[in-house]
Amino acid sequence: PAECGLLMASTFISDHNASLHQTPSYSAWLATADFLPVYQYHKQILQILQWKNPRQRWLLKAPEHQVHLDTLLAVYPDARIVQTHRDPLKCMASTTSLMGTLYYMRSDAPFNAGMFENIIMGEPTAQRLEQVMNQREAGVVPERNIADSRYQDLMEDPLVCIERTYAHFGMELTEAARSRMVAYLADKPRGKFGAHAYEVDAARASERALFRRYQEAYAVPDEI
Repeated sequence: PAECGLLMASTFISDHNASLHQTPSYSAWLATADFLPVYQYHKQILQILQWKNPRQRWLLKAPEHQVHLDTLLAVYPDARIVQTHRDPLKCMASTTSLMGTLYYMRSDAPFNAGMFENIIMGEPTAQRLEQVMNQREAGVVPERNIADSRYQDLMEDPLVCIERTYAHFGMELTEAARSRMVAYLADKPRGKFGAHAYEVDAARASERALFRRYQEAYAVPDEI
């Protein structure tokens, strides 16, 4: 029902907290914090949920995991990770728009994007993507544990994209599951709930070079 960030925030060692609040000193401290206790706590909560709601596997989501994949795998060595890929400039613009909306909901002060530079600015974003690439190339994050999903593939043919993910992990996509996915897509076509409107300014577009290694490695096309 919610992303992992809300659960992890209760440990007070959380990218979620840093993202939502204007706390540069906390963000600086967080950059060197040990996230192992966070993931150990995360596992304890999942064990409690599993106790009352037993199931074969748990499907989890949170952008915070991106920079902690080595720690995540230390606690969940059999985890199956899907890394999504999209033009970073579009992602940063979308995130800036989202953060502005959240900021507007709780403050009368004008939005200051600089307060959130750790998550919406070019260099920190590129560093996070490079970190994942370096961990994968070094084998810290084994390829058997991680699959790639490009945004344009998901938009063009969601089922084919999902089939590739299942195949990568050696999982069976049953006809029952496929039918539910088809029904879900039919019930929620793209644009049913409107569109998220935002723009990429010239200054942001000039940061393209920061992401060339990442985009070339995963064949991520420019969207602007």
